[in-house]
Amino acid sequence: MNSHYQELLHEQLDTFLKKISTVQLYAASVKSNTKKLEAELTSKKQAAEKLKEREDIDPVLKELNYVELRRFTYINPYTGQRDIFDFKKTNLEEQLKNLHLYKNRQYQWLLVEVYEFFEDYIEWLYASIGFLNNSFWVASDFGDISILEIKDKDLNWFHAKAVIKKKAPQSIIERFRLKVPKISQMELVSANNTNYRLALKLIENFRHVIVHHNGNFNNKNEFIQLVLDKAMVGKNMKESALHYISQFTGKINDVDTILLLEENIHSGFMHFDRLNKLIETIISYSFIINNELIAHFESKTSI
Repeated sequence: MNSHYQELLHEQLDTFLKKISTVQLYAASVKSNTKKLEAELTSKKQAAEKLKEREDIDPVLKELNYVELRRFTYINPYTGQRDIFDFKKTNLEEQLKNLHLYKNRQYQWLLVEVYEFFEDYIEWLYASIGFLNNSFWVASDFGDISILEIKDKDLNWFHAKAVIKKKAPQSIIERFRLKVPKISQMELVSANNTNYRLALKLIENFRHVIVHHNGNFNNKNEFIQLVLDKAMVGKNMKESALHYISQFTGKINDVDTILLLEENIHSGFMHFDRLNKLIETIISYSFIINNELIAHFESKTSI
């Protein structure tokens, strides 16, 4: 096989993985900063509770020491003055409770970023393959252009076409599956027993809920059924699929949400990193696609 295939495909994968590692650094910072703020608020809460026990302190001062007062303003376009549009008072217990909500929301948006990087990767991968091997593409992907003109087009031209491919990037993944059946096999049967087709559909639909519904479910059961249908989960796999999905859903403030916070397991000696689990799944799936595409072209050139 022409070494340029491997070089270009690996280059696209490396670019994608560098973006992912940056997101993981962000996630580590969110985790660290949240832990520090939690410790600070806990310390304040303990100090405030001790202060409440003292009889020589004015009750008003005790209360002010236990709450945060914040006003929210904007510049009035008619008067040019700063006007208050809301005022909030939160105690330390509420702040500690909200801290985990904010952390979860940040994790949700990091997952969105990772999935969108994955979509970009798929489009660049398809562009690279079309650039190197025109016959891999569907004829309609080229648009209104003659065969003779295609050979003069660069990679960026192919990428522009890949981006506007109908129903991309899902239609691109379907093309990969059609041309390289081993990808479909690996989606369902791998060394780590992950149903990648289910996992990717779950993350894809998580993205929609995060972007359009603040990461909360209008109807969690309907959402789960939608994912099962899109991932073509059969009756024999439904129980394990439901267990997989349940790991990433839960309640915060009694609201059904996409839950990405770490969970302590084994009496707190270990933890389940939900966000990283989903990110690793995307990485693993990207390796499958990259490796199987390379193997496919190697087999074609060795005949």
